[in-house]
Amino acid sequence: MRVPIGAALTSDLIGELPANPVAALKAVLGWAWFYWFGPRGTNPLPCLECGRVLLTWLADTPRLNDLVRPIIKEMSLGECNVIGGEPSIQNQLSPGIGFCTKKQIGKIDMGNWRREYRQCYGAWCRQIWDWLCDHHLSFWLFPYLVYSLAIHSVYIYGFYRFLERVKPSLILTDSEHNHPWNCLILVARQLKIPTLQMMHGVIYTSYGYYPLLSDAALCWGEQQRSQMMSFGVQPERLLITGCQRLRRENRCDGKNVRQRLGLPSELPVVMLATNPMPREEWRKLVFTFGDAFRGNDDFVAVVKLHPSERRNSYREEMVRYPEMSLFESAEWSVEESMAACDVVVSHNSGLGNDALVLRRPVVLLDVLKESLSNGRGLAERAGCPVVGSAIELRQIVTQIMTDQDYRQVLREHAEKYVTWFCYAYGQEAARNVVDAVRRRTTK
Repeated sequence: MRVPIGAALTSDLIGELPANPVAALKAVLGWAWFYWFGPRGTNPLPCLECGRVLLTWLADTPRLNDLVRPIIKEMSLGECNVIGGEPSIQNQLSPGIGFCTKKQIGKIDMGNWRREYRQCYGAWCRQIWDWLCDHHLSFWLFPYLVYSLAIHSVYIYGFYRFLERVKPSLILTDSEHNHPWNCLILVARQLKIPTLQMMHGVIYTSYGYYPLLSDAALCWGEQQRSQMMSFGVQPERLLITGCQRLRRENRCDGKNVRQRLGLPSELPVVMLATNPMPREEWRKLVFTFGDAFRGNDDFVAVVKLHPSERRNSYREEMVRYPEMSLFESAEWSVEESMAACDVVVSHNSGLGNDALVLRRPVVLLDVLKESLSNGRGLAERAGCPVVGSAIELRQIVTQIMTDQDYRQVLREHAEKYVTWFCYAYGQEAARNVVDAVRRRTTK
């Protein structure tokens, strides 16, 4: 179908890759099953009205819900259709909004797909093999990448047929370097359908944001625009709209949040925000944080896990630090966590940026092999203190809570950073996004 499918593999090349014989065998068997049987059956694709803006909503999570709902609220009824990653998303939509799931898109005629796939299979395998050789990567990755490419090709095929039928005026994604929205954008480019990407989070590295697949990215502020330009994105493809999921004023009652989570109301709460990283790294981060406040009656130590993490993965940490509470992302929203805590500790988590927006002091815990990236920006631009041990962490938190002059200096630096970090908030940012959409659909 003339779609440059290789860019769809970006989401498969992040993190630890399955480069071993067992994983390779599983990939071969998985490919064979997938080739003959394809995606599991699902409900038929509903009839969607043509010519609307097509909006993606990958998951029913607090963070993505706060990113997408303001956009839908700002649009006129009947202005958009939604593709959801989960069926539960439809419960949050008005009846006039068309909805389908990504699995419904992926349910295709496998006989036709196999005929298309066989025409490309040999060339794709040669390309993948040459790529592994050129980059000196393990050849055990070969079956994994071939299998992954087959899955992506089903979505390419499904999205091609879907977009030809629905003919959206524009596609607005909540992120693009994930499966399957990367396939959606690649097909839209081939069909010359305008595309825009909302920035779903803080940029740690180029992974997940570059190369930019959409026509343009909607940046939160000058910081993201500068970062994307440093990766090589042309300035005219970067629009500053703000972030609709962020707000400067907290609407939550911290006492109520603490009571619901079983946290003491009279002691300062210090919260560690995690982000995805290898096991040995997160152990070092959490152990350092736990050691800083172990056996201490002056502070309450809590950990807010990244949305991709689960509490069961931290059993060793919970046994070692029984006085430290760990909460999954779904148990409290960003606003609730900021209302409940007094100081935020982070390495590279975007929650550090959220904390500064909501006027909470941030301490950067630099004890890992992974260097500070987003954290370095917070240190240099926002004046956030950087510590390298449990002792230093406890000392700086104590200073923040007891030294009013020091706390005021941190607040002044943070306010300068916030202006650079985000241009607009909440519904104002949503209006900016919708204005950008309408300008491009009326060209």
